[in-house]
Amino acid sequence: AAGKALQEKKAAKAELSLLPVEPYMRLCDACGTRPAEKRFTKDSNGNLLCLSCTQKRAEGMEIRRGKGGKGFVWEFRKFIEENKLDPVWLEADLPEDLNQLGELDGSGYIGYISADGNHMGKMLSLMETEENYHQFSDRLKNTMSSIVFEILAKKTKPVKKGGNLILPFEIVLIGGDDLMIFTSASFAPMLAVEIVQRFESESKDILEKVGLLEADFFERLKSNYGSDDLPISRDEPFLNHKKLTMAAGVVICHSSFPVPALVEIGEALQKKAKQKCSEAEIKYSQGAIDFQVITGSASDLESARAAVPHHRPYTLSNMKQLIKYTQAFREANFPRTQLQMIYDSCHYQRRAQATLATLHTLGGLKKRKHRKLLKDFFAFFAPAGYKHLQWPWTYIPDNSSEDKKLKSALIDLVDLSAFTNYPKEAMNDKPNEN
Repeated sequence: AAGKALQEKKAAKAELSLLPVEPYMRLCDACGTRPAEKRFTKDSNGNLLCLSCTQKRAEGMEIRRGKGGKGFVWEFRKFIEENKLDPVWLEADLPEDLNQLGELDGSGYIGYISADGNHMGKMLSLMETEENYHQFSDRLKNTMSSIVFEILAKKTKPVKKGGNLILPFEIVLIGGDDLMIFTSASFAPMLAVEIVQRFESESKDILEKVGLLEADFFERLKSNYGSDDLPISRDEPFLNHKKLTMAAGVVICHSSFPVPALVEIGEALQKKAKQKCSEAEIKYSQGAIDFQVITGSASDLESARAAVPHHRPYTLSNMKQLIKYTQAFREANFPRTQLQMIYDSCHYQRRAQATLATLHTLGGLKKRKHRKLLKDFFAFFAPAGYKHLQWPWTYIPDNSSEDKKLKSALIDLVDLSAFTNYPKEAMNDKPNEN
C-alpha cells in the first residue's frame, strides 16, 4: 500500500497543472481557466470567452438593461409606471459604457456616489423580534430604492444621443442603506445631497414602525439586557434626533479612470464623511459628504489631496450651501480669473500671501454684487469670530508654524464649480444669508 501511494505521488508530478493553450488554443478572457470558444460581440470589448462566461455575460447584459423582470433598470421603470412619472424614462436605455456616460453632459467626466447609513449594524441588534428585524431590513431597502428612483426621475433627464435616449446614470447597488451609483459628473454632488437629505427625513417612519421611538422602548431594552449590559445609552443619537443619518463619498473623474481605483477612493471619502458625522459638535445630528475631483494621474485619495488646503468633508447642511454658492457665483458671472488668483495663492499654504491676494481681489472687483457675494461666502464658512484679515482661510491652526494645516472652503468652491452645472430647477433656492 505504501509503495502504491509513493507511485501515485510520483505520477502526480507528471500531471498537467495548467491547460496547454499556446499556440493552438487561448484561455477565456474572463475566467482565465477554460478555453475560449467564441468572441463576444454584444459589447464593444469583443472578448474571447468560454461557453460558460459567454452565457453569464449575455444574461448579465439582459438584466443590466432591465429585461427579464430583473435588475435596477427594470425596478426603476416599474417605479416610473406605478407613480405615474414622466413616461419618457421608459424609452431611455443605459449608456453603453462609462465613456458614453461621460459624454452626456459634454464634460468627459463621470460621477460616482458611495453612500452608507450610520450605525446600521447597531440598529439591527436592537430589534426585539425576528419580525421586527425583517421589517426594518425590508423597509430600509424599499425606502432607499424609492428615494433614489424618485430623485433620479425628478432631478435628472434622459439625454438624446445618436437618436436614442440615454439614462444619465447607472445604479450598481442599492442594498438596504448602501448605495453605489455612476452618474453624469454635473449631477453627482446635487444627487448625493438630495439622497442623504431624503434618507434622513424619511428614516423616522422606519424607526417608528419597528418600535424604536416608543416611549417605553428604553425600559423594554433594560428588561431584555439588564441595566449593566445595555447596548446603547439614553443619549443615543437616533433617540435624541429621532432619525437616522447617512455618509456619502462623491468622486468626479475622467470616464477612462480605472474603476477599481475609483471605487476605492469613493469608499475612502465615505469613511471620512462618517468621521465627520461622529465629531463632538455634530454627534450624528446630520449626515456628511466628502468629495474629490480627480483631474491628474492620482490613483488614491492621499496622493490626490497632497498639499491641497481643502476644507472637506462637509456636513449635509454645509455641503448644500457650498453647492448653492457655486450656482450663485455662476449666475452672478463672477470673474473666474479673480477666483483662480485666490485659489492659486492658497496652494502656497502661507496665510499672509493668500490673505493679501484675497484683499487685492476684493479691492479690484468693480461690481458691488461680486464683492458682496465673495464676502458672504467667506463669512458663512468661517468660524465665529473670524475677521476679514483672515480670509480666505476657513481654518487657521493656533501655531503659525503649522501652516500646512490651513484650510479654505474656496478651494472646494472652485473644484466643485465646474461640476454643478445642472438645471436651476434641481436646486434653485439661493444660499442662506449668514
